[in-house]
Amino acid sequence: SQKRTEARNAITEARNEAKRLSGEITRELCYTFITPFDREDIEDMSFSLYKITKTIHKICERIEIHRITAREGDLNRQVDLIVQE
Repeated sequence: SQKRTEARNAITEARNEAKRLSGEITRELCYTFITPFDREDIEDMSFSLYKITKTIHKICERIEIHRITAREGDLNRQVDLIVQE
């Protein structure tokens, strides 16, 4: 359906943007010598944020592979939790 395609595209775009931002953060950490935070903490946070979008993308792929269709109440709770993240 159209909604499903739009959602998949939005998820893919979010994952790509998160990956790009993660790389940019790492680059900036390499060029900046002074930061009030530990570099490892910043990289860990960046990686964790990227993993959220990567996990959502993987879930989307698996739903499509297994042709899972939403019925009334099937995935609503899970989708709500993903949206909250």
